[in-house]
Amino acid sequence: MMSDILPSMIAATGEVVKGNNAIISLINEDRQTLAEYFARLSVGGQVMMPLSDVPWSSCFGMLVDKFGVSWKFNSDADKFLDNVISNKQ
Repeated sequence: MMSDILPSMIAATGEVVKGNNAIISLINEDRQTLAEYFARLSVGGQVMMPLSDVPWSSCFGMLVDKFGVSWKFNSDADKFLDNVISNKQ
């Protein structure tokens, strides 16, 4: 899954320019695997938000890798999205 970076996120992401205006999102139910990916991709990069429990996910984090690619990590985003969708119906 990919998503755009909103201009309002500049405080967390830095200036939005061509090349950093998209985020690659990894969703994996196995929190240990998610933590391993996060640790490996953060080497030489910058952690924007460490993996933590947030209202929409029990394991969420963001980083920019050493190549300037932005990443989001989610352990159970589908459950949150399913809940949002079911509340709209």
